[in-house]
Amino acid sequence: MSQADDAYLGWEDLLDEGGETAAPAIDALLPSVPDSAAPALTLPDDVRALMAEQERLEGNLKALIGETDKSPEDIRREKCFPVRQHTKESRIEDRRLGTRDENLRAQTRSRQARNAADRRAQEQRNVQRELHNRERLAENEVRRRELLADQHRRQDAAREQRRREQADQLLVARRQQQEQDQQRRRQANERLEAQARKSAQVLRRKALASRRAELLRSQAREDELARVRLGEQRERLQAQRFESQRWEDTLEALKQRRMNEALERQRSAEVERVRRERLQALRARREEENPDKPVAAPRADETPAARAQARRDARRDEQRRDRALDRLRERRNDRWA
Repeated sequence: MSQADDAYLGWEDLLDEGGETAAPAIDALLPSVPDSAAPALTLPDDVRALMAEQERLEGNLKALIGETDKSPEDIRREKCFPVRQHTKESRIEDRRLGTRDENLRAQTRSRQARNAADRRAQEQRNVQRELHNRERLAENEVRRRELLADQHRRQDAAREQRRREQADQLLVARRQQQEQDQQRRRQANERLEAQARKSAQVLRRKALASRRAELLRSQAREDELARVRLGEQRERLQAQRFESQRWEDTLEALKQRRMNEALERQRSAEVERVRRERLQALRARREEENPDKPVAAPRADETPAARAQARRDARRDEQRRDRALDRLRERRNDRWA
């Protein structure tokens, strides 16, 4: 028998080789009692108990080495707990099957690694595409708001131009009416003068005094009307300047806010991408170092509940920024007022 065959010897082989000398050796260790002395010998109870224990132990030893028939309890225990009989061919087959299973597990791990890398690359491409779409939507929204603001400004300018034209037309009509009134008054004065020349000098003086008083009153009324018109024009100009300045401040604040939000989203996306890449690299390195160790569960900040909480916090921050922007606009309006 070679040295390789000795490496696969079991206790059954050793038992078969040394079975012939094991039973006599055990029998030689046990004391022998003559048959003629057994009936006449009276042993104490403790000695009989020791001899019974000896017989029980001898029976167990013989059952272990296979010299006696197996008891029903031993047969039941062997059926409950069968022991596989290994041979050289069975061990070679087990080693071949183990090698095949290990190769299959290695192929599965490599395929899973490739699939994970493909998924990560696809997720990164999806994230980049989503960021590009969001940036394009933000730019379109800003451009649309600028177009709407420009359209509102043009409409306000056209409305103001129409208001100014109507005011000019009204002013021209009033001036024409005043000129007509003055012309009628002059004609009346001329008639009065013609009649006054025919009257006495006292009446002429009274007519001249009344005409002079009427001219002064009309001039005073015209001056008051001109002051009222100037005051109205000044108030309209101030309201227009205030409205245009308020629109410019609001647009500037909206632009700044959109830019800050876009920068913040881009920065958070970049930080999240870098963090995921580092986490994935760390997991890959740990898997390479310990391939039999299961992959650790995701951290608490990667669960859906954590992401929902983060979105709620982002919405709360955006509402807080909106309220701050509204308060800033109110203070600016109060200052302009």
